[in-house]
Amino acid sequence: GDRAYAVYDHDTGLLASCKNPSLYGRLLYLQAMLNPSLKIKLPSGEVLEGGGISWGLSQFLGRRVSLISNAEGRMKYLGYWPRIEELSHRQEYEVGETMENSFKDSAPVHVVFEENLGMLASQLGEAAAERFRPNIVVCAGSPVREEEVIDRELVAGGVRLKAIRRTRRCVITTLPQPGLGRKNEILKKIYSDYRGFMGFYCTVLEPGLIRLGDTVKLL
Repeated sequence: GDRAYAVYDHDTGLLASCKNPSLYGRLLYLQAMLNPSLKIKLPSGEVLEGGGISWGLSQFLGRRVSLISNAEGRMKYLGYWPRIEELSHRQEYEVGETMENSFKDSAPVHVVFEENLGMLASQLGEAAAERFRPNIVVCAGSPVREEEVIDRELVAGGVRLKAIRRTRRCVITTLPQPGLGRKNEILKKIYSDYRGFMGFYCTVLEPGLIRLGDTVKLL
């Protein structure tokens, strides 16, 4: 169900993305469930479902939005680069595009190594995986040089993946969400010490099932 739905803003004609936190940062406080139909839980505890989802999201965001499930071509969204010295486009907005006929903005699968997040957390006090929003968190046993993984295949459970490029981090890593406060230092550190990258994207070579605790093999 990852990226099976998106929120469309009728006033801008763009998808709503937390990369534009002034308008949509509050989306991080929602909880989506597919069991079996879609339900969205608001911070108040109210649960939106069925035909009431678009109306409820519009009330929550204070904007005229709709929940959509069909992507047409490459859909656009607006992202913001915060005021961080290492960023070349700081305090600017940038239009991004999803993958063709998809709500995925960069790749089908996003992976991070637990040890690399731990190394970042040791410097900052906290670097929760939730800030990075990966599909898969891999425990490798020691920090991993991500550039050595790119172009190689990984087998996770019954799935075969190929690492295609590293993940350039954006403003979402800094935003508050349930259990986590705002933390601009994370993005500053990633750009000053890690050239702006943490994690990597994958394409799916063979689909299948991955379970919590499955072994991941790097080929």
